[in-house]
Amino acid sequence: MYTVKKANFSKKKAEYLYVFFENGDYVSIGGAELIDVSVNLYDSLVRHNDGFSAVAESGYIELKINERDPETYRGCFVCDPILYDDCRKEYIEQRCLEYSCITEIWFFDKLNWHRELIGNFKAEKNGDILRLVVISQPQMRDASSDKHTIMLGDIFKGDVCCLDFDFENGEDFMVFDREIKEIVLEFDKKLITGSSRFHRHLKSGYIKLKLKKSYYRRAHHLFNDKHLKRKDLERRLCGKKGFSTHDICHLNIDYHHAAYDDTLFECIEVDDMRPDKEVARLIKKEDEDNGFVYCFESGYSKLLKDRTIILTFGNNAKKLMKELCKHND
Repeated sequence: MYTVKKANFSKKKAEYLYVFFENGDYVSIGGAELIDVSVNLYDSLVRHNDGFSAVAESGYIELKINERDPETYRGCFVCDPILYDDCRKEYIEQRCLEYSCITEIWFFDKLNWHRELIGNFKAEKNGDILRLVVISQPQMRDASSDKHTIMLGDIFKGDVCCLDFDFENGEDFMVFDREIKEIVLEFDKKLITGSSRFHRHLKSGYIKLKLKKSYYRRAHHLFNDKHLKRKDLERRLCGKKGFSTHDICHLNIDYHHAAYDDTLFECIEVDDMRPDKEVARLIKKEDEDNGFVYCFESGYSKLLKDRTIILTFGNNAKKLMKELCKHND
């Protein structure tokens, strides 16, 4: 069982909203149009996109829609954009009241990070106020705790379809199930808040890989990506000498799921392997010296003679690497 403190949805922190409908359309609502928010949340989270999101149990969101959105750059995605542009207020109100089902609402802050509120909402109108009222879902059960919970299983090699390494500098590349020899990951039982939803947090573990010489379907985004060969990918993980620290900040995993070629996606957060105090000290020194001091390091990597790659994670990454290398000597 994984837990996390319940999400907080408030008018104070909301710079703007996205309101989503059942067909995938959404409209943007400016912060000045948000009058009031009062929602209670179910204890259980639901898997949503690459993580886990809160579900509304009761409450409401009150809006006062303007004819023209003062923040037009926020954008929208609607099936009739011309009508939306000509009659924004009427379009949004009629869409909510008469034509569509509201399925989720995103609350954006000043940094453009958002929190996702999943649920069923019915719209009511009182004068100029458009009120989105939460419809309860009794099958979600309790809504009285100050914490969210969700049941999640361990990750086994046979479950993984492919794995994308997301590096701190924005680069990434993918490996496939046939290239993964072992995967042993241990998670903190407390979820952490990502840029938009909750995620599992890698505490410790290791991955063993052996990359194929060529994989025409391999997705990648490396800065020097012309004519990439296997050795270039090995070098990105293990450095020129075959042993180094690595800067993997996310493990994006696609799991085999319900049907052929159907996958379930999860983003796993990876922290710096060093203690928080040490990371804070390096960042502070970097700010004071106005120079390059801190470099994200989430574990160790080593390329063995048979081209097996070992990746370790967590504050015991060095010790774990030594133990694993002994077994491969």
